[in-house]
Amino acid sequence: MTVEEKIKNALRIKRKLKVKGTKTFKELEVLFDPETYHSVIKRDIAEEFTSILYYDEPKSIPILNKKVNAIGICGLIIKMQDCEIDDSFRVAENIEYEIIIGSSTLLK
Repeated sequence: MTVEEKIKNALRIKRKLKVKGTKTFKELEVLFDPETYHSVIKRDIAEEFTSILYYDEPKSIPILNKKVNAIGICGLIIKMQDCEIDDSFRVAENIEYEIIIGSSTLLK
């Protein structure tokens, strides 16, 4: 592993956080990745939490240094200590984490 890869991995942080949608509210494992722009959620998790607004055609987006096809978007609230972050999340089927928080959400 190169020094650059070690630094990128060190910036990625996993945490169990409370996630709220229109259907349910529970704790999930969330990955914070400042290298990824869009925040993304797995399709099956998104369906459990809220309604999905599906795209007419999948959109290719870069996530964790690879391309995935986002099939839609949904709105969620992430609770961290005394803070709530609400944002739109891209919905994808082929991601390795339940939720990935990208830089667009981190900047809110």
